[in-house]
Order: sequence, then structure tokens, then C-alpha cells
Amino acid sequence: MLVCAGLLMASATSQTVLVVGGGIGGIAAANRLRHRLDRHHRVVLINREPDFTFAASYLWVMTGARRPDQITRSLRRLESRGIEVVVGDVTDIDPVTRTVTAGGWLGAVWMPVKLLVVPFLLFVQIIGWTVYVHHVAPDIRWWTRREWTQFKGQMESTTILRMPRVVNRLWFHNICVHVPHHVDARIRFDHLPKAAAAIDAAYPNTVRSSKFSIRQYFRTTRACKLYDFEAGRWLPYRARYFDLEN
Repeated sequence: MLVCAGLLMASATSQTVLVVGGGIGGIAAANRLRHRLDRHHRVVLINREPDFTFAASYLWVMTGARRPDQITRSLRRLESRGIEVVVGDVTDIDPVTRTVTAGGWLGAVWMPVKLLVVPFLLFVQIIGWTVYVHHVAPDIRWWTRREWTQFKGQMESTTILRMPRVVNRLWFHNICVHVPHHVDARIRFDHLPKAAAAIDAAYPNTVRSSKFSIRQYFRTTRACKLYDFEAGRWLPYRARYFDLEN
């Protein structure tokens, strides 16, 4: 920082120094730069919030020894020292063109969306897909309450999907070896393959197992829309329309 300041002090052309973040470090850096640089150089501080709050005093606010306004100061006060203050979220930094883009209110709205909403939607999509592929297929039987038994629910209403070992173990924690998970959810993920082999040996020709295929997945999504409990089979939507017409 001092080297940059020295280079700027020796420069005859006006330069702009941007400090991103108005915390303790950002304010200290902006003040130091403003003190070291000639006035024809700009020092700009950008921060998401218009105020600075001294986080070390949060404890005193919690205990009632301080009020929030006692540990908060407006960043605009830095402008009297020759530091320009911009309030907004930084949405893009381009090191090639040496530009920074601030989103303003749009960036402020997008920030909680990308931090909270987007991860939640991704989680819902992943967990929903995982549940779907293990319990829905043309040859996976669903049962009425009268017909259902614990054995049928654990052994015949789910499947084992064979996927690349690295993907299954690192990404899905062996959940694609799904039948043992139904038998006993307490089985550790690294023991699921051994448990599946033991179950298959004890109940041969019972456990359903298939290799995961994108093509087969899309075939399943087209064919398995409705379940006919009387016939014990999956139907597409068009079968329901046909039934209503007749």
C-alpha cells in the first residue's frame, strides 16, 4: 500500500484509488491513503451500508451498556476529509479494465437472494431429485396402506443406483446405495455398500439394482406421472385423460 501511495504521489496525472469495504480496515486504509496522497488523486470508499458500526462493541449493546447509535457513525463524515463515499453492493470487479461495478438497490436485493434463496432452491432441487430417482421407476411398486408391509417398503419400493464411485461417495455420500438406508437409517454411509451386499445375499432376486442413465431418467419422468394402485403400475398423464373420456 505504501509503495502504491509513493507511486501515486510521484504521478502528475490524477489517479483514483478505490477501497472496497467500509469496515475498520477499509476506513483505516482510506484515511491513510488520503493523508499520504496529493489532493489531485481521488480516494473512494465503497460500502454496502451507509453507516459504520464498531462490531467489537456489540457485546455492550447486548448487555445494555451501549445503545446502537453510540457505536454507529455515518460514513459520510469521511467526505469532510476528502474521501468520496459510495453506498452500494459491488457486483463485479474487472481487473483488466480496472473497473468496479456497484449494483445500488438492485445489488442490495440480489445479495440476500443469492445468499439465501438460490442455495435453498438448489438444495430443494438436489434433495428432490435424489428422492425421486430412488423411489420412482416403471418397475418400482407402490402399495396401498392395506397391502403395505415393512418388508415391501424397505426392500421393494426403492432401488440401488449404480453410479461412478467417486460421484456416489464424495457427492452423494453413498445414498445411491439406497436399500440399506431404508432397512436401517443408522447404517453409516461408508458401510452401505457392504450392507447392500449382505442384504442381496440374504434375499436374492429381491433388491432392485440398475445403472444410472440420463436417458432412462428422462424416460421415467415421461412415463411415471400417476400411480394406479389397483393395477400396481405407473401411468403417464394421458392415461388419466383417456380414463376420464371413457
